[in-house]
Amino acid sequence: MIPFYAILTNTEVSDPLQQLPMLVGAVALAVLLIAFFIGFAKGFRRVSWGGFVWVAASAGYFLLEYFLGAENPLKPFVTTFIADEATANFLSSFAFVLACILVALLLQGVCSLLFRPRVKLVNRDGDRFTVDENGIEYDDEDKDYDDYEDYRPRKMLVRKGCRRPNLFGRLIGGLICAINAAAVLVVIVSFALFVVCATPLKEGALAPMFSNEYMPLVQEYAFKYAFDFLMIGVILKIARKGYEKGFMESLRSLIVGVGRLVGICVAFYLPFSQFVLPVEEGGVEILHSFVYRCVDAATMMGLPETFAPIVGQILAGLLLFVLVLLVFALLNFILKKLAEGIEGVGFFRTIDSTLACLVYLLVGVAVCLLVWVAFYVVGSYGIFDVNTLLAEGSLAKKLLDTCAVYIQPALDNFNAILAGLVAPAPAP
Repeated sequence: MIPFYAILTNTEVSDPLQQLPMLVGAVALAVLLIAFFIGFAKGFRRVSWGGFVWVAASAGYFLLEYFLGAENPLKPFVTTFIADEATANFLSSFAFVLACILVALLLQGVCSLLFRPRVKLVNRDGDRFTVDENGIEYDDEDKDYDDYEDYRPRKMLVRKGCRRPNLFGRLIGGLICAINAAAVLVVIVSFALFVVCATPLKEGALAPMFSNEYMPLVQEYAFKYAFDFLMIGVILKIARKGYEKGFMESLRSLIVGVGRLVGICVAFYLPFSQFVLPVEEGGVEILHSFVYRCVDAATMMGLPETFAPIVGQILAGLLLFVLVLLVFALLNFILKKLAEGIEGVGFFRTIDSTLACLVYLLVGVAVCLLVWVAFYVVGSYGIFDVNTLLAEGSLAKKLLDTCAVYIQPALDNFNAILAGLVAPAPAP
């Protein structure tokens, strides 16, 4: 056996950085084991399923793309509307993504309904009417001399899925929790790898790491799948957020939050706008009358004629500001009660949550598109070219090619306009 000190002093031993991928793998394995034991302790009913659904949707898309990507059955349909090859390739593949996300969300909803712990009130009937929620039996009616039945609650709490998990449930819980952790680790490691490959570190300080025999395989899979995996996760996360929040509650937050801010800005803008002019000059009668009453009030306070109009307009803005707050407070109260009413009815709650999920799904798609447009713009100016990190055939690569079709002409026009603005004046 070689002594430990001999290993440390052996000059033929490879650079420690060459073993860095193995060290990262060991740390990741330890994290997965910890996650497994956490899930084992909780059981599959009580652990989060977010990462598992993310992996399931991504795996579904990668399988569809692997078996059908070369001859996508949706591409002929897409090409009837869009002649551009790059856009047709992207849209036909992106349809697979949306389908896998919707199926994953649907299955998650069904499994949550079947397996998640829940408590609900039900009417007592049969044996339920003679026992309480803990299984303690009431007296028979002929012995109930105090008319206890008249005061006995007619409803009882029923708990489902609240028992201790069995061995199978614990194993499934541990597996799901480990998959959740693995999804996060994949994103972290892939992002770190992208940063290294996009900077001089790859050819400099961390060059020995890339001589490891496993790095080519890691790079291949990371460049081909990591961005697609992250894109699916972002869309899925935003869609799930919408399902949890609900459409009516989201609408209330949007109207009250954004609407109140816009209303406050309008309230202070109107007294200084052209709408306060007389009607014959294009103003609004009610606003003209209101503002000039405030100006008269400021004059009656003894303010100089120079400052009275400005103070009166500010006073009108403050009064309109108070009015806006009152209106949106009332609107917030009405929408909140409506959202609570929908939440209390299972059928309407399901419709509300499903509608919100679809709307947020579109928001997630828009967010991903904006991020990739930003990637293309910074790459076109040579700041950070993400195109060099993307594998051919990946969804991210197809999206970047689509950006080249629609964004590059706009950038060319912008560059031409900018060049015209800063061009030197012609010599006399």
